[in-house]
Amino acid sequence: MRRGSIYRYFADKHALMTEIIGSRYSGFFQFVESLPQRAGTGSVAGTLEEAARESIEFYRGIMPMACGAVADRELLLQHREFFERNRTGPMKLVRSLTQYLRGEQRRGRIAGTVAPDLVAHVFLGSCFSHSFLGELLGDDTHRVGHDRFARELVKTVMTGIEP
Repeated sequence: MRRGSIYRYFADKHALMTEIIGSRYSGFFQFVESLPQRAGTGSVAGTLEEAARESIEFYRGIMPMACGAVADRELLLQHREFFERNRTGPMKLVRSLTQYLRGEQRRGRIAGTVAPDLVAHVFLGSCFSHSFLGELLGDDTHRVGHDRFARELVKTVMTGIEP
């Protein structure tokens, strides 16, 4: 290993990525942790719009690293093991949003007939797709601003989950 190499400070790519994402997006992770406790406060639509905007910003920021991790099989397996061992990664956001939606469902603020875990997957999958397309096509070509996307996504979801 050469002096000055970044791997002098990090054991491997996984450790480097974990540090970059963990330190750069600590506010996002705090937001994710807070979601379940937000049930019954504010408006459902407002919380979901905030979740959409925060998720889009996060996904856009990590997209280059995430794509690199998927392309590198060894790195991908390290991430999977880390996510499972620490109950973190993409499923942590899905779990937190699911818990929030269940809390709202118990309060009668969303329909009792919807599956909160599937709503969370559809919702976050839409945010991820929007972020991916923005990166792939460029914002000028994609032409759907983050705020507008968040508002329209929430309006669509709320129409489907209203009590």
